Amino acid sequence: MHEPGAAWTYGPNIDWLGRIVEQQRGQRLGAMMAERIFGPLGMKDIGFGMTESMRSRRVTIHDRAADGKLTPLPVLALPDPPPWTWAATACTPRWANT
Repeated sequence: MHEPGAAWTYGPNIDWLGRIVEQQRGQRLGAMMAERIFGPLGMKDIGFGMTESMRSRRVTIHDRAADGKLTPLPVLALPDPPPWTWAATACTPRWANT
């Protein structure tokens, strides 16, 4: 590994913390976060799964080709449900300011 503060390594610790929260609260992490965090902040387009409404508004990722032109990338096959939360752009500032 590395000395504390020298580097960052992703690990499963946040997953375990989520599991502990689920056990203590007696409900799934997504439901608890919706009730206690996202709801009070007015964040409606956020969750551990992408809704059809969110999917219909998803933007296409583009890349710049060697000639400088922007070209759409193929549809990415992301896991569903993902190991993170999906959020609409409007929700991001609310989350970042908490």
